[in-house]
Amino acid sequence: MLLAVSSFLIFLLLVIFSKKHLSKLEMYTSSIFAIVLDFVVDYLLEFKYHLYGYFRIYKADYEDFIVILGIYPLIDILYLNYFPFKKSRIVQVLYVIGWSCFSIFYEWLAVRSELFYYNGWKLIYSVPIYPILFLILLGKFWFINYLKRKEFIQK
Repeated sequence: MLLAVSSFLIFLLLVIFSKKHLSKLEMYTSSIFAIVLDFVVDYLLEFKYHLYGYFRIYKADYEDFIVILGIYPLIDILYLNYFPFKKSRIVQVLYVIGWSCFSIFYEWLAVRSELFYYNGWKLIYSVPIYPILFLILLGKFWFINYLKRKEFIQK
């Protein structure tokens, strides 16, 4: 629980005090998307297949909301806020790899601190998943901006 609360507070402070490169709409849509994506993935992998979970086996608790409604949206905002859009592709690829490495380390730490448990899942399974997730978040960001531009043009 200590890791969840401290992570939430640290990420929240980083979001609050960081220079914003995202609009409020982008932050809002990113947060909602991160929450929905997590609910869908957790529904399948945690509740349907029982591969992992938060805090306690097969029990949804209020503590889970710290992670789902707090940490995931904040990570999404931080990831997109500092994404090197104007840099070369190699820098962008390294950025995604860096966030993926951070996420793997954080997952390892979460398992050690009992914020997260495995029940058939292994850390190695997450290695290819994180880059895909970060690319999905980036694709969602581009799609939202495409919709904003399209709406502006049509008016």
